[in-house]
Amino acid sequence: MTRWTADDRLHDGGQPEAGIRRGFPEVEITQPLPRIAAQGAPGLFGPQDQSLTPLNPPAAAPSLIANAAAPVQDATAPESGVAPDGAAGEAQRGKQRDKALVRAAVATLLARLVTTFSVILTLGIAAHSLDNASLGVIAVLTTLTAFLGFGDFGLGTLLMTRLPAARAHGDADGARHIVTLTFGTLAFTGTVIGGAGAVSSFFAPWPTLLGAESLHAADVRHAVLAFFILGGVSIPAAIGGRIYTANLKAAAAQMWLAAGSFLSLVATGVCGAEKLSLPYYVLAISGVPAAAAALQTVWAFVRLFPELRPRPTTFSFREAFSYLKAGLLFAVMSLSAVISYSIDSLVVSSNLNAASAAVFVLASRLFTLVGGTIGLAGQQLWSALSDAIARGDAAWARSRFYKTLQLSVGITGVASVLLVVAGRPIVHLLGKASLMPPMSLLIVLAIYTVYSTTVTQAAYLLAAVEKVGVIASCGVVMAAVNLALSIYLTRRYGLTGPILGSIFALLIVLTAPVLWMLREQIRDLDALIAGRPRAGGSGRHRVSS
Repeated sequence: MTRWTADDRLHDGGQPEAGIRRGFPEVEITQPLPRIAAQGAPGLFGPQDQSLTPLNPPAAAPSLIANAAAPVQDATAPESGVAPDGAAGEAQRGKQRDKALVRAAVATLLARLVTTFSVILTLGIAAHSLDNASLGVIAVLTTLTAFLGFGDFGLGTLLMTRLPAARAHGDADGARHIVTLTFGTLAFTGTVIGGAGAVSSFFAPWPTLLGAESLHAADVRHAVLAFFILGGVSIPAAIGGRIYTANLKAAAAQMWLAAGSFLSLVATGVCGAEKLSLPYYVLAISGVPAAAAALQTVWAFVRLFPELRPRPTTFSFREAFSYLKAGLLFAVMSLSAVISYSIDSLVVSSNLNAASAAVFVLASRLFTLVGGTIGLAGQQLWSALSDAIARGDAAWARSRFYKTLQLSVGITGVASVLLVVAGRPIVHLLGKASLMPPMSLLIVLAIYTVYSTTVTQAAYLLAAVEKVGVIASCGVVMAAVNLALSIYLTRRYGLTGPILGSIFALLIVLTAPVLWMLREQIRDLDALIAGRPRAGGSGRHRVSS
């Protein structure tokens, strides 16, 4: 692979020097390129590797598409089994990505079946062993796990976008350094978030926030303490699943998730049999999956991808901060989504009570199993699109995006209708009439699940090309609108209020920008397929040899 060095940098004004330097082939540049840092400054790949790659931060270059017409020379590591360049190589790579998508879909379905079985039995054990207030505390805390999952400040999602592109360019050192920066930063942020949350368990009014004043304050605080400590561990431990997905092995990542869910069920059964207190349930429900994620990460670094094992000697906090800024758009987008989609249980708990939160979370979990399954399967498409676009396989990217979108929305629609019909009988199996959700709640959850799945799948293509700035900005507005609407509608309409607030916020704030940007990216892909870079395209600049 031909690479730029610091001596080949661009001059002031962002325009390339006249002529072709050091034998670079001529490439068409439709817009000015950002200025590259001077030699010696810490770049994306660290002070020990001063070579610069076409992978620029999203703030400077928002998309991968515009100049991807020239195919990238394939120098992927031999163990990946990727074909050489040319039409035959492109076809073989497309088949490999298709197989990865199919495996991910099948594995996700199987893993979700195991997870569904485990979750239902786990909730059943907890429902029979605990009172409704304690069950509500566990439900809210486990729902808040989504917040900790995005405590990586977007680095996990940035890794899923950039690692496939780096490996597509044959940049083994760069790929390893991306993992080093990501893992080191996640370990630091996990320590800070877990530590701060642990301290808050002793001083913040958690019994009041969780609507659990009727429980022993010490039990509630110890449960919160365990939750934050485990959450701090789970932040860096989650990198293993991201690495699996970035290397088109999302199917294996799903099997790890299923194993963690099943072992969590076993641990919860032990808590019920021994009649243990509330904190032990938190350890069983949140701690066992965190341990499984940590083991998955160790396995990835030791056995599957030793070439990506973090190199502590190359880690730099200065570099990590720069890399963190590159992921902030993903972080804002992800955190806004979490606030919009996961705050509802806390809204119910604070404005109604913990028992109502238990009913709400139980019904929501049924539909989350559907939307979450599609979302997890779609993550493999995210990395596959990044790999395809980095190699110039625009036709494959366009085709698979549309097929996946149609299939995802269709499956979600059918499954949501079935859950509306079967939701109450499923809850009835738990044997507690007090947990029965109203039919109105099931209906609005079905509408929201189909709608949000459509928007999320559309956003995957934008995320794969790091076109997330507008989504992140709109996400902040949507989170604020959603929170205000959810509180108001919950006080007015009860359990259906938070979901109605989420639907209205998604419709008012985010839908139009996503559709507009999606249209622009599809036009860029169409131009690449036709071999004519689109004038005024919004693509990210990428120069290849």
